[in-house]
Amino acid sequence: MSGIINIVLHKNANNGFNGNINTGLTYGENARFNGSLDMNYRQGKLNLYANLGSNFGKRKNINDINLTGRNAKQNLDMLNDNESYLYKIGVDYFLNDNNTFSFYTNQNLFNGGVDATINAIYLNNPSNNFEQFLNLDARNLNATYNFAYKHLFPQEGHEILFEADYNDYDGDEDFAANFSENASFASYSENVNENRGTLITNIDYSLPIGDKSKFEAGAEARLLNNTQDYDTNNPSAQNSDYDYNRNIYSLYSTFGQSFEKFSYQLGARLESFNIDAEVNGENVFSDDYITLYPSGFFNYTPNDKNSYQVSYSRRIDRPSLGQVSPVREVSTPTITVVGNPNLQPQFTNSVEFNYTRKLKHGSLTGGVFFRNINDNINQLIEEDPSDPASLLISFANFDDTNAYGVELSSNYKFTEWWSANGSFELYQQTQSGIVGTSRVEVDNTVYTARVNNSFTVTENLTLQLFGFYQGPSEELQFKNEDVFFANLGARYTFLDKKATLSLNFNDVFGTQEYRFSATLPYEQNGLFRSEFQNVYVGFSYRFGGNNAKKLKRKQRDNDETQGGGMF
Repeated sequence: MSGIINIVLHKNANNGFNGNINTGLTYGENARFNGSLDMNYRQGKLNLYANLGSNFGKRKNINDINLTGRNAKQNLDMLNDNESYLYKIGVDYFLNDNNTFSFYTNQNLFNGGVDATINAIYLNNPSNNFEQFLNLDARNLNATYNFAYKHLFPQEGHEILFEADYNDYDGDEDFAANFSENASFASYSENVNENRGTLITNIDYSLPIGDKSKFEAGAEARLLNNTQDYDTNNPSAQNSDYDYNRNIYSLYSTFGQSFEKFSYQLGARLESFNIDAEVNGENVFSDDYITLYPSGFFNYTPNDKNSYQVSYSRRIDRPSLGQVSPVREVSTPTITVVGNPNLQPQFTNSVEFNYTRKLKHGSLTGGVFFRNINDNINQLIEEDPSDPASLLISFANFDDTNAYGVELSSNYKFTEWWSANGSFELYQQTQSGIVGTSRVEVDNTVYTARVNNSFTVTENLTLQLFGFYQGPSEELQFKNEDVFFANLGARYTFLDKKATLSLNFNDVFGTQEYRFSATLPYEQNGLFRSEFQNVYVGFSYRFGGNNAKKLKRKQRDNDETQGGGMF
């Protein structure tokens, strides 16, 4: 949460050229292709690099819902057909041993869409059955421009870094809805044009103090402007313009010390946040606050086999753009998907204690944790106020959520040819909130286990077996059934280990599907499945005989929750 990035400079890398080529094919019911070419050239003070990448193909998704409370069924079949092309070029300039300038740009072109069919079946009145045919065509250009400057002081580890990153997004979506002849609905079309600009600037400072202490500080500004123009001939909707502006300014610092058996780090982030959202020029939501996010950890290592750590942190997860946008993503006679402009961010206070034991052939880590989430963001499904026969899918802030539990993880080498790593998590969670006109409280126990086995057949051939299981869980509106799947993989290296051939068989038993049931807003159950069962074949090859690499940046956390739509 400090926001400080880590840049690794390879100033002593050999001059010359190197690169890597990757390509792969995934085949389930449909085929999807991906490929990339990375190139790097270092000569003297200049390091040049470029990347070309693409992926394209189709993927099928199926949603089946039994609306038992309405004596109806709804089947949604979607076929995504997407293609994207990435172009990246960058340069590092090593002015001298203490100063480095770096610049790169990403240009990502996307073109794709969805063809979907909705079958609405009314068990008590078959004459009302109808089909709806949806078509979504999307095109966008996502461009990023990044500049970084790093200065190293004479003392090792004493450095300052400035980074500026600007992202420009321009997208256009055309949506068309048509109905079968027996339907009593008129066809309609929608268009959404979206433009977004995001500027992020950082300055980070790091200062070692003696041999045992280190101080870090920095400042960050995140400026976001997003506009959406919505045009439609749908009689149940209206044209609208949505403007969303969000500015975040923060200061952060950490101080840590390391001794022979004991180390600690304390940190804090002070953040100023303001937001303004307008629909057709009228304000629909504004917020402005200043918040402090403290963090700290303490580590005690009495010997080379045992380690104890306790930590505390407070973090924020802001709603994503898709979760707050009032522009309808989908509008059908049975489903409307739309964001909630009044959505507040959620805050998480977390306390953890962990113990690590080193074993002869591996290690074991066990821990306990407690998390308190304020204004928990979750999906909300309720009856559409304008049409009780239709569902409105949006997002809402629920009451505080408390969770506590245990986590276990281990890696162990059983033999020279067999090693494994696995984890197990068990936690108890209490949630409460208003769903429709009812107040709901749920006590929920959730457990998850995963294990990955690696088998060395020869020096060049490795096999893998991965298994995942998640037990049943319960949310305010849904009960989710358990999920299990297993994957098989093989990896073979050749040509002096410069080339690698990979083969994966995912969801071997065809069990990876997600089933749910609900009683609010009325009784229903359903499932979601995709092309989880597939075969992947991949090939990669490294070329060039030196270690020249581009300057690496650490990815920053954008502090946003995930989700925001059906497509």
